[in-house]
Amino acid sequence: MAAVTATAMYAALNKKLDDLGVFQQIVVTAIAVLPAVASGLQREWQVTAREQGHLGLAQDCRLLLKQLEFYLAFPPPNFRETIAPWHQRYAEVVSRPTVRVT
Repeated sequence: MAAVTATAMYAALNKKLDDLGVFQQIVVTAIAVLPAVASGLQREWQVTAREQGHLGLAQDCRLLLKQLEFYLAFPPPNFRETIAPWHQRYAEVVSRPTVRVT
């Protein structure tokens, strides 16, 4: 993306924008400005952090599901006492935020 932006800026500097048509001026300006806007939005929306948070949540939910399926397939004699800690972990997993605010 940086190469496209640099090329657009180089073209704009070497050839005056006045010589270009209105549509070409808009295209050159958009190519120069949009990567900066996208980078700012990505940082603001914390895309990478959200993705990591969702992956961690999915992994924890898969583990909880496997444990629940095991308890349902082979019920322990004290089911309520066994499922209580599992339910506590479930409540913690689904209530934690996917993005940590720092």
